[in-house]
Amino acid sequence: MHPSRWLFGSALAFGLLTAGITQAAEAGFPVRNAGDLATICSAKPLDPRHDAKLNFCVGYAQGVTSAETERALANQPGARKFCIPPGGPSRIATMEAYAKWIQATPANANLPAADSLMKYMTERFPCKPA
Repeated sequence: MHPSRWLFGSALAFGLLTAGITQAAEAGFPVRNAGDLATICSAKPLDPRHDAKLNFCVGYAQGVTSAETERALANQPGARKFCIPPGGPSRIATMEAYAKWIQATPANANLPAADSLMKYMTERFPCKPA
């Protein structure tokens, strides 16, 4: 990929993620850490904001994983790689499992949300050596 194209894609992904975080705070979904994201992602069906929370959860995850995928494709040092198998779990199922993982490992709850999500993704979906 041409460097300017990667830079534009990364800037766009970062801008969308930043805008999404700002909108989330305004909508009452502040994400200060992984525990906050896990709480949003584990919204119960009877919660009046259930759909909004799950949509935010999935959108947040998509933004983080898309930005990290761009970094990996550009061979940036420190980029974290994960490989979801074909026909793998849905985004919602993945984020529900992420929320349970955070709840089961309280030490991860204080990590930055994006870092914890990538930690989960690389542990849950490791890439097999070629």
